[in-house]
Amino acid sequence: QDSRVKVIHKENGGVSSARNAGLVVCTGDYVTFLDSDDWLDINACKRIIDEIDGKSLLYIWNLRKCIDNKIIYQTKTIQTYSISESVAHIIASPKKQRSYIRAIGAKVFKRELLINITFPETLYIGEDACFLLNYLSMIDNNNNIKIINECWYNYRIIQGSAVRKHKPDLIKQSILQLEAIKNIVKKLRLENNKCVNTALTMF
Repeated sequence: QDSRVKVIHKENGGVSSARNAGLVVCTGDYVTFLDSDDWLDINACKRIIDEIDGKSLLYIWNLRKCIDNKIIYQTKTIQTYSISESVAHIIASPKKQRSYIRAIGAKVFKRELLINITFPETLYIGEDACFLLNYLSMIDNNNNIKIINECWYNYRIIQGSAVRKHKPDLIKQSILQLEAIKNIVKKLRLENNKCVNTALTMF
């Protein structure tokens, strides 16, 4: 009933397939992602729009992790000082960043930079990280990344959800993810960067 909402009916092809389908039809200047288990605070989109300055190409804010609607903890994003450091944090998250920094939630992207970037549908582990690294390859320097010290995204932990199910091909998926990450690192010309190589070793 709201003309701003587009509903896509498609065969279930996994989260990457669903996100890619959304990217095909979206028309706004900016893109954000919300997983089906999660929710945004009331007025989150309005507050995010208020933070958009027109020059930043990636906006990152904090999220809460919740079990049974009870907050376990709230993340605090650490400001990085270079693209290589941001890349390293996504490859292997520092303890203070938690694994959230390599997740797609609580971030806003410039849509015009996403024309040739999609989620890898052969991966169901680490597809977020590959998407983020490809996006970073479109950003010249860290001044184009804006950290917002607010928390509007709620990450719901549900026992038995897809992300927590046993994965018999975990090693295979991890190897595929590593190879994809290495290819992006090569595209970024960071193969010899000490910070990135340390992250790859940690991965």
